[in-house]
Amino acid sequence: MSVWLVTGASRGLGAEITREALERGPSVIATARDASVVRRAYPQGPDGLPAAVEAGLARFGRIDVVVNNAGYGVIGAIEEISDEAGRALFDVNVFGVLNTLRATVV
Repeated sequence: MSVWLVTGASRGLGAEITREALERGPSVIATARDASVVRRAYPQGPDGLPAAVEAGLARFGRIDVVVNNAGYGVIGAIEEISDEAGRALFDVNVFGVLNTLRATVV
C-alpha cells in the first residue's frame, strides 16, 4: 500500500483527500497550518512538517505520494494589496511548495 503526505489537511480539499485516502487504504501523513484540527482528527501525530516527515519515514519507511495542497489566496486589486501581504502569500504558495518537496525528496 502507498504512503501519502497531504499538506493543508485540516479543512477543505486537503481534509477530503486525507479522509478519502484513509478510507481507500493508503497510509497518510497529514499536515496543516492549524495543526490542532489535524491533531483532533488524528491525535497520534507529531507537530510540524519536518517532524511529520521524519515520523512518517520512521513509521512507514517511505513517502510515495505528496499532495501539496497547502496555500491561500488574497482577494483584491494589485494596487490594494500591501507588499507584506504579497510577500507572505508568495512565501506560502511558492516557497512552501519548495520546502515541502525538499523535506520529502529523500
